[in-house]
Amino acid sequence: MVEMVFSFMCFIVPIILLFIGAIDYKYCYWVLISISIILILYSWQQGQSLKSLGFRIDTIKKAIIYNAIFSLLIAIALIIAYLLDVIREPTIPEWKMFLAFRS
Repeated sequence: MVEMVFSFMCFIVPIILLFIGAIDYKYCYWVLISISIILILYSWQQGQSLKSLGFRIDTIKKAIIYNAIFSLLIAIALIIAYLLDVIREPTIPEWKMFLAFRS
């Protein structure tokens, strides 16, 4: 029960407070940093190891190679698309859905 209340306080309450305006939007990154620090301290206090939290180094070399190859292929594809004039001129998008809490 305590874990459920703690999770609610860390993950749901800050979003609700931002949404209703109790926390000003300019402080949203400070809220994110504060909650992250609280969760790190809680995990440390519970005796969680980095490995049990999913931070592993035994597969990092393979993952970096796959990510580098994928990034290189995407970069080449974008350069080719740019050179062939497939990419249109940039326009100012209306991304209002990404600004849900901005007033």
